[in-house]
Amino acid sequence: MAAEKTVLRYRGQARFFHWTHGAAFVVLLLTGLFLYMPGWGVVAEGGYTRVIHRAGALLFIGVPVLYAVLFPMGVIKGIVGEALTWGRRDLGWLFAAPGYYFFGDESKMPPQDRVNAGQKGFFVGVLGLGFVLGVTGGFMWFGKGVISRDIFMWMTALHALAGIFIGVLFLVHLYLSVLHPKMTESWGSMVHGKVTPHYASSHYAHWYAEEVLGEGE
Repeated sequence: MAAEKTVLRYRGQARFFHWTHGAAFVVLLLTGLFLYMPGWGVVAEGGYTRVIHRAGALLFIGVPVLYAVLFPMGVIKGIVGEALTWGRRDLGWLFAAPGYYFFGDESKMPPQDRVNAGQKGFFVGVLGLGFVLGVTGGFMWFGKGVISRDIFMWMTALHALAGIFIGVLFLVHLYLSVLHPKMTESWGSMVHGKVTPHYASSHYAHWYAEEVLGEGE
């Protein structure tokens, strides 16, 4: 029996970026919990948790910067370009998403591009919250004893708040990519980069028809 044909969704460099950046985020999330959660302070004793947290921060910021330097057009036309380009299909996704993801109603879901509105929103959220975390974290790292106590406390509070929001985004992303019954090939696509034609056509029909099959006008 011939092997089933597959469709390339993510190239090797994109998958490497995803897993490296994701690993850095998990390190930040766990060490941040150790630093902020009452009763977990014993884990942070000796300063090692702070050192690991800061190393994770450097990786979290450094990986996207390196990726942008190595693959600038991939960032401009791909990741950022797709995330910041919204159209009627994205608006349609927003209206249809509750019925689609909670009740399995596919009737109102319009054909999607390579990246749907939910994925675009996730990226924009991570980009914005990551910026807040980077700025506030920088003040906390280098500003202690330099900036006023009030400003330092505000930076700490904003840092924690942004961490909570981005943590919620991460949990939603994890559920949709691993556990949701309609996203059965999402996890595998980020492991080996490919999905079946059926999955591509049912989840990203406009992209599949126009760019994969070449049926665009």
